[in-house]
Amino acid sequence: MKFAISKRTAPFLAAGALLLVPAVAGAATVAPVWYDDNPTCADFGYGHEMKFDPPSSGSKTVDGVTVDLTVGAGQAVSWTSSAPIDAVMVKGGSEGNLYTYPGESSGDSGLHTPVNPDNGTFFGLSHVNFCWDDEHPDTPDTPDTPDTPDTPDTPRTPPPADQQPPVVVIPPQDDQGGIKGVEALSGSSKLTGTSGCAGKTVKATVKGAQIAKVVFRLDGKKVKTLRRGGTYTVKSSTLAPGVHRIKAKVTYTAASGTKSRTHVLTFQRCVARTIAPRFAG
Repeated sequence: MKFAISKRTAPFLAAGALLLVPAVAGAATVAPVWYDDNPTCADFGYGHEMKFDPPSSGSKTVDGVTVDLTVGAGQAVSWTSSAPIDAVMVKGGSEGNLYTYPGESSGDSGLHTPVNPDNGTFFGLSHVNFCWDDEHPDTPDTPDTPDTPDTPDTPRTPPPADQQPPVVVIPPQDDQGGIKGVEALSGSSKLTGTSGCAGKTVKATVKGAQIAKVVFRLDGKKVKTLRRGGTYTVKSSTLAPGVHRIKAKVTYTAASGTKSRTHVLTFQRCVARTIAPRFAG
């Protein structure tokens, strides 16, 4: 049996199709996406790459990141790293499985090459690529500790009128929603949207406080700028099959004193692999 596929990405197993897949001790924490050819980390938009070729068990350090690789029985791959990794490409023959970690990862196990349809076993392992960039998902803010109720003051005799403090008048709000003459709140933001295999549309929404503007980029290309947050939407049919990333750079108001930050959203446009019959004779 041979696979009839569109070039570049497709899911590891077509819906409804049955394949005899070799057993692997422990499955990976994310599902792989199939690729042909020999893509690099740069092709997926990542700035750093570490390549184990040949893929033997051992340790490597690139750009300050150390990865320990273990090749086990059946050539199943396990790994740990000293810093978060965004994706791992496990290559075999002319094909490979891309394992993408939406929230990054510092280790996983049970990674493997695609299945060879001619014999129902995994392709022989040729090399393993580790991909990462310099951006990391935001850590959720720690909830504020509730204020302790004030202890009622002991009643006392008020001072004479000529010794009482002057009345303080609070200035009106400015055009950024803060109080003139009073320190503004710090800026905050959150990106939510589509992950995994996308449907007909992909949405990325940024909300928060003290937001001046948001610049959205799709696979490195600037696509939309919004004031004070909002939503960017794209039809998945306009995208190539495979992994895509939306980056939202948030700039806060000057009064907030908060540095700009970039949120990252990873999703896939999945295309089913179809099985074409092989005729004898």
